[in-house]
Amino acid sequence: MIYSFQKYSNITSFLNPGEVSDVNKEFSIPMASECKGIKSNSQSEINFTPKCFKCNFCAFGELEEDYKRFINFPIDDSNYFNGELVDLPSASKLNNPTCSLETFTEKNERSRIQKWEMGILKNILGENYKISEEIMAPSNDDDRAGRIDIGVYNKNDEIILLETKTTLNDTLNDERFVAQFEKYHNSINASNFDGEYLLCLSIGGYEQELLPPGLSETADVGNKRARLYNLLNNKSKRIPMISANAIWCLSTMYINNNIDDIAKKLIQIFKDESNIALLSCGVIRFDKDNEKYEILPLYKIKVWI
Repeated sequence: MIYSFQKYSNITSFLNPGEVSDVNKEFSIPMASECKGIKSNSQSEINFTPKCFKCNFCAFGELEEDYKRFINFPIDDSNYFNGELVDLPSASKLNNPTCSLETFTEKNERSRIQKWEMGILKNILGENYKISEEIMAPSNDDDRAGRIDIGVYNKNDEIILLETKTTLNDTLNDERFVAQFEKYHNSINASNFDGEYLLCLSIGGYEQELLPPGLSETADVGNKRARLYNLLNNKSKRIPMISANAIWCLSTMYINNNIDDIAKKLIQIFKDESNIALLSCGVIRFDKDNEKYEILPLYKIKVWI
């Protein structure tokens, strides 16, 4: 499955509604040997193998019908965003260390989680106007320009921008993303863009490690979850976060025709500064009155209905 994105010189160019790049670049996960879930035979026919962990990257375009047959479409999505983390599909573990989305996204950020999320979001966030990666975001107070990992701009003028990380450990490695987000917002403001957008962090790896402290004690990561949420739930500037697993759930619901207007709904959810993250269990909300985190199923959120 091969998709394409456009290259833009910087975030101002990307956000300019009158500027559309004619520089297209192709990208693929299976064809880049990052996945063992498909193979071609001597007649150049594509077949899915037992090593496919059903990540949905191939659910669109020329492989759509083959993929839907392989996953026994439709998939039951009744428990998604409903209060508990969702168990995602997995593939055969025999000689196959990359047997799930969580093991796939936990390394090789640019060739795996970044490309996977770009391919998924390209297809589920509405008709594309622009999609790009590694978008330069110059900063007036820093000689080193930042790069926004993924940008999706649909024809409803809804913009989703993501900074991807492979795991919780990767995110906390140097905590540089906090300063990066401030620079990204400053760069967007300097571009004279006055529309609505969502700039968020997206983390792969084991989703259980991304639950805030107090909601689960089964992920043995010390104080790292508390560190993460202290950084996300910053009093001066909250940083929204979406897990890779949550994006997979959204894509499955989209394939099932059980959801629409995803970009608009994500933007509306995170307009509420109390909403810190979206995991497969629902929205992680900070209850300011009781100073604790809670899981809010999506059906309880008005903008999602």
